[in-house]
Amino acid sequence: MRGDLKIYKMKIKSLILGIALLLSVVSAFAQGGTMGPLTWKIENNTLTISGEGAMPDYDLHPSAYNTAPWYEYRESIHSVVIEVGVIGIGRCAFYACYNLTSIIIPNNVTSIGGGAFLGCSMLPSITLPNGITSIESITFFDCKSLASITLPETITSIDREAFWYCESLTLITNLNPVPVAISGDVFGGVNKSACTLEVPIHSVEAYKEAAVWKEFKIVGVEVGMEQLTMDNGQLTIFPNPTTGKVYIETESAIKVYDAQGVLLQETFGNQVDLSAYPQGVYLLQVNDGRWSRVVKQ
Repeated sequence: MRGDLKIYKMKIKSLILGIALLLSVVSAFAQGGTMGPLTWKIENNTLTISGEGAMPDYDLHPSAYNTAPWYEYRESIHSVVIEVGVIGIGRCAFYACYNLTSIIIPNNVTSIGGGAFLGCSMLPSITLPNGITSIESITFFDCKSLASITLPETITSIDREAFWYCESLTLITNLNPVPVAISGDVFGGVNKSACTLEVPIHSVEAYKEAAVWKEFKIVGVEVGMEQLTMDNGQLTIFPNPTTGKVYIETESAIKVYDAQGVLLQETFGNQVDLSAYPQGVYLLQVNDGRWSRVVKQ
C-alpha cells in the first residue's frame, strides 16, 4: 500500500512538473495583449507593437504597479519592432530590457518618453526617426553598450542625462545644421575627446564653437546623398533635399508616406516623383522595409 502511494505521489509530482514546463514553454514563445489603442506580442524573442496611436506612459519602478505590460518578460526580449501606425513611445516603455540588441522605429514616431531605453545595457546602436524633436531626460541612461547614435535634423532639445553612462559611445551622427544648446551632463560619463561627432559639412565651425559639442572630435559629412544598408549591399538614394524626383540606385518596390505616416503612393522602379506634393518631409520605404527621409524643397 505504501509503495502504491509513493508511486502515485511520484506520478502527481511528474504531472505537475510537466504542466509547469509546458506553461513555461508557452510563456517563452507567445505573450501578448493590448495597451490603449495598440497591441503587443512577444514571439521568438521579438516584441512587436502594432496599431494606430501612441503608447501609454509607464512608471520607472516596478512597485508603482504601472510598468509596461511586457516588463515581466523583459529578459526574453532581444529585438523590438514598432510598426507603422505607432506614433509615440511611452515613458519607460523598454526600461530594463537589458537583453535588447535591436529596435526598428518607423519615421512616423514623433515622440519618445523619458527613460524609454533606460538600462538597455546591450543595445549597440540607435537611429532616431526624423519626426523626433526632443530627447527627454534619462532616455538612454546607462545604455552601456551604445556605440553609435544618429540624431535627425529635427532635434531641437536634448534634456539632462539623456545619454548618461553611455560609456561605449564612439560615434554620433548629428544631422541638425544648428547645434542644440545642451548641458554638460547630457553625455556624462562619455569620453568626448575619443568620440567622433559627424555634422553637416557646412556646420563644422558652428559645432566647434558650441558648448559641450566642441569637446567631441568633429567631422563634416555630406548629407545630400543617403546610403541604406540592404541585405544585398548598399542602396543609394539621391538627391536629398529634392525639388521633385528622387532616384534610387536600382529598381525597387517603393512606398511613399507623408510626415504623419499616411501612404501617398506605391510604385516599382528607380525613381519617385514628388513634384505634385507641397514642400515638406516625405518618408520612403524601400524593398525590405528600410526607411529613408526625403525633404521636398
